[in-house]
Amino acid sequence: MKTKVKPTKKTPQHVLDRLAKDKLDEFMLASGELHALATKTYEAQDMETREAIERIHDVVGAMFRKRFYVAKTRTGERAIRDLPNEIHSKLTFYIAVEIVKDLGLMDIRVSNFKFTKDCAVCGKKVKK
Repeated sequence: MKTKVKPTKKTPQHVLDRLAKDKLDEFMLASGELHALATKTYEAQDMETREAIERIHDVVGAMFRKRFYVAKTRTGERAIRDLPNEIHSKLTFYIAVEIVKDLGLMDIRVSNFKFTKDCAVCGKKVKK
């Protein structure tokens, strides 16, 4: 015995637009927080290390897609949007700093990279 499948209704465009806007707003907030953490580490470096981070940022920025689906409905429809340049730049900067930090954790030194003495999140001294 076959069961009848109800056809799904297409989600109205205004609903997809609202979902996408909400998700992009959340993404903007999160990218700002990540960028602030990365900036603390970046500012603790000398000029040579900052230049290395900026070069990595340029490469990551060129590789990182700017078009994403940011919201998905119950029926599986996706709201595909371009990331604003500000979000894209903040996220790729954070990724570049994290690459340099992770390499430092593996004893691979990029330029004169030094870990900060204070926690970037809470500001407390980091114990060795």
